[in-house]
Amino acid sequence: MKYAAAITALLAALLFTVTAPPTIYFGDSGEIVSAAYTLGIAHPPGYPLFMLPAKIATALPLGDIAFRVNFLSILLSLAAFILIYMCGKEFLKLLDGNREDKMDVSFASLAVSAVYLFSSMFWFESIHAKGGIYVMMHLSAALAFYLLLKNISTGSMKYFYAAVYAAGFMAPVHNTISLLAAAFVMILFYTNRKKLKLPAIAGAAALFMLAAATPYLYLFIRTPASPAVNFMFLKDAGDVWAHITREVYAGRSGFDFSFAAAFERLKDYFIQFILKYNVLAALVVAGYFVIYNRSKKLFWAMLGLTIVNTAGLIYAINTSAGFTVNSLSAISMYASKNFYLSADMLAIFPAMAGMTALLDFLTLKYSMDKKFVSGLVACIPIFMIFVNFDINNHSSSFLALDHAENIFKTVKPGETVFARDDCPLFNMLYLRTVKGKYRDIKAYDRGVQLLDYDIYTGLKEKTFEAVSRIELETALNNPGRVFYTGLMEHREAGLRTKPYGIIYKMTTETDNTAPAIRLLQLYSIRDFYRNTNNDLYYRDVTARYFVARARHAAMYGDRPSADIMLKLAEKTAPESPEILNSIAMTYYYDLYDLQAAVDYVKKIINMNKYDYGAIRSLIELYKKLNPANALDWLKYYSTKITDETEKANVQAEIEGLKATLGK
Repeated sequence: MKYAAAITALLAALLFTVTAPPTIYFGDSGEIVSAAYTLGIAHPPGYPLFMLPAKIATALPLGDIAFRVNFLSILLSLAAFILIYMCGKEFLKLLDGNREDKMDVSFASLAVSAVYLFSSMFWFESIHAKGGIYVMMHLSAALAFYLLLKNISTGSMKYFYAAVYAAGFMAPVHNTISLLAAAFVMILFYTNRKKLKLPAIAGAAALFMLAAATPYLYLFIRTPASPAVNFMFLKDAGDVWAHITREVYAGRSGFDFSFAAAFERLKDYFIQFILKYNVLAALVVAGYFVIYNRSKKLFWAMLGLTIVNTAGLIYAINTSAGFTVNSLSAISMYASKNFYLSADMLAIFPAMAGMTALLDFLTLKYSMDKKFVSGLVACIPIFMIFVNFDINNHSSSFLALDHAENIFKTVKPGETVFARDDCPLFNMLYLRTVKGKYRDIKAYDRGVQLLDYDIYTGLKEKTFEAVSRIELETALNNPGRVFYTGLMEHREAGLRTKPYGIIYKMTTETDNTAPAIRLLQLYSIRDFYRNTNNDLYYRDVTARYFVARARHAAMYGDRPSADIMLKLAEKTAPESPEILNSIAMTYYYDLYDLQAAVDYVKKIINMNKYDYGAIRSLIELYKKLNPANALDWLKYYSTKITDETEKANVQAEIEGLKATLGK
């Protein structure tokens, strides 16, 4: 069976390599590769344990530098698969030590591990740079669990200390498995309680803390060096500690926590689990039934850990990932899928127990030939390969790189571009720091986190208002030479952005400069027609090109063409609130169609009733279109606010609108 595991790993290596993106992928990959290449500091908590092997990977002679880190993710996924397989064998042996045919145990463990390996989400995370962090998360957890199982089966204290030490590395890989790390340590101390004396306890605790703390030394060492990639421009140990604890994400939501929203996320997780693993979901249920019959204590321990870990994960997604507490937008739900992998791990082993029960059921009760049954079961991962190959074939995915190139190509040397949001920011970062391109263009992150920093040096607080003042000064001092990757206006100075290629040029409201439509027509979005399974990020960016074309058409007074392009944008990314908002703003700013703008903002709210930014936009639109409706929405908005200052401001706004309406 060990040869079967090796063959499976080699097959995965081939499939994952040929489907991996040839360069950076959307999401965090551009930033992660840039941080690794420069030995820099990525977004909180910095992922220090991934940076060193990723830096080594960038030296491999394998195509684009980003592809080299993608390849590291593949190698990590193969190691994780082998360890999960080995964990499964140890778990099933402990669960049913009296089983005569040990091959059943190995086969069940291999079959389920292969299904997991070739599942849509694990495959996807195994082929790009940021996914490598989630794969390393699996690797660290599987190693700690394997050593824990060996300690339980042999009673050897060497496995106890090794397992405690390995568990310490889990949280630094990814903080969403902190609960699992704590659970493993508690189990280790409980199962060895009769052997442990004070010196042994102290030694084990020291090993755990050493493993948990050591990786973060990377951040403290690199911060004084001011690397090219230094997220939020950390300066001292206090900044590093805040980075590790993710303080930047704290308190992002000013609204009450909603159990209804949490339930929606939980429902989404279970739906995703079934879609990703198919038959594995049924085996999990069967496996828990088997575990209950063998050991009720183990059953309740595993079920309790699963419930607590999943609940903690739902909370962590909202806090660690930087989403607002009740965010149910398509983007936030899509970005949550990789976080769910830390909950999926707990389901693998009950599924293995369910697989042994299935084999017994078919071969013992119905006297089916064991080789025939094994052949049928082996068809499951093969079926998943055929289903998921096309879904995860990103071998022609260039848009993340192309989009950043298109932005920089629009701006001439010596000019300035202000960017915001992970896309295109992280991809622009990759071009600047890894590819060494466009360094003669000033590129600033409006979140004051990456890229150039010189104009922000005097800032005491990096508030939106302070950053906007600096941007205004830059625009006034460099007329016609400042660009934005999104809409922006400085009303007090009579300045606003107008379409210019795929980006926006800051100019006066009366300026009728040609909108560079020919420049936009030349831009490449080669993936759109070559990939039929573009994910949400890709469709979102592609739709931005259609929105840009619509804005250009509107500037020429071509309403029919603008409508066609906006419909194409909606058709391309109908679930993206960012695209729907861009469409609404195009109708508002460029086509002066208030009702159409309202209709699209309502679509956003219908998709996510917790999108308070969209509600705020709807209120402002209704103030111009129908003040009575604006008043109703303001009242609703006021019931959701927890911040007292904001609540008072909204209440004053309500009273002012009432006075205007004569109520």
